[in-house]
Amino acid sequence: MTTQTGGIYIKRDDDNKETSLCPQNKEIGGPAWRFGGSPYSCNPNGDGDILIIHGSTLACLKPSGEQSEIKIKPEVEYKAFSKMHYSPNGQCAYMVAGGPRIFTKLIKVHVKSGETSVIRASHSAAVDTAYYSFPEEKTWDTTDGAKAYGYYYPPLNKEYQGPEDEQPPLLVKVHGGPTSACSPMLDLKKQYFTSRGFAVLDVNYRGSSGYGREYRDALKKNGVFPTLKTAAVELSSWLTQERLILRGC
Repeated sequence: MTTQTGGIYIKRDDDNKETSLCPQNKEIGGPAWRFGGSPYSCNPNGDGDILIIHGSTLACLKPSGEQSEIKIKPEVEYKAFSKMHYSPNGQCAYMVAGGPRIFTKLIKVHVKSGETSVIRASHSAAVDTAYYSFPEEKTWDTTDGAKAYGYYYPPLNKEYQGPEDEQPPLLVKVHGGPTSACSPMLDLKKQYFTSRGFAVLDVNYRGSSGYGREYRDALKKNGVFPTLKTAAVELSSWLTQERLILRGC
C-alpha cells in the first residue's frame, strides 16, 4: 500500500521500481485514523492473489495486475464492503457487507464462484422496502474548478406523491471526521426524511476519503463549508433554492 502517488493504492515494488496494480480513480482504503477497515486481504496460500474493496466493487487482484470482479451470487444489493479477511484455506473470504435497502451483514463469500452465505445480520426492521429511497451518486462543479461528490436520495413514499409543479425541500447532510466519507448504506435516519417528502443530499465534500490525497488535502485550504454552500447553490437548479437545510452528523 502506498500514498506517494496521490492516494491509497496497491503497488508492486520491482527492484525499487513501483508498478501500480490497480490504476483507478477511487482509492483502496480510508483515512489513517480509522482502524480495522481491512480494505484488502492477501491469500494465505502465497499465490500472490489479493482481494480488494474498490468503491462498491469486490475484486481479486493478480500479481500481474489483472483484476477480476467477484460477482456476488445470489445477486444481492451489496454496495459497500469492509473488514475483509481471507479464510485460512484461501478459498473463501469473510466481510461485512450492506446496501441501500439492506442492513449490514457478516457474510462469507466463495472467491471463485461468488456464492455467498449470511453468517449474521446486524439489524432487522419490519419496514416495507417500497418506502426506501434508492441513492443516486452525483458529481458537481464546485469552487476553484474542482468537483464534489455525494449521494442524492429523492423523496419516496408509496402512499403519497408530491405535486408535479413543486420541488421538494432539500436536506444537505454533512458527515463527520472530517476526513471520513458517506456511503450508500441503508440509514433509517435518511429514510425517515425521504419517506416524509424531503430530498436528502449526503455530501462527500472536499476533505473526504476515497478520492485521492489532493481531494482530501483540499480540506486544509478550503474547509468544509465553502463546498457545502456551493453544493446547495449548484444543485438548486434542479431542486429548490428556498427550502434548504444543512445538518451535521
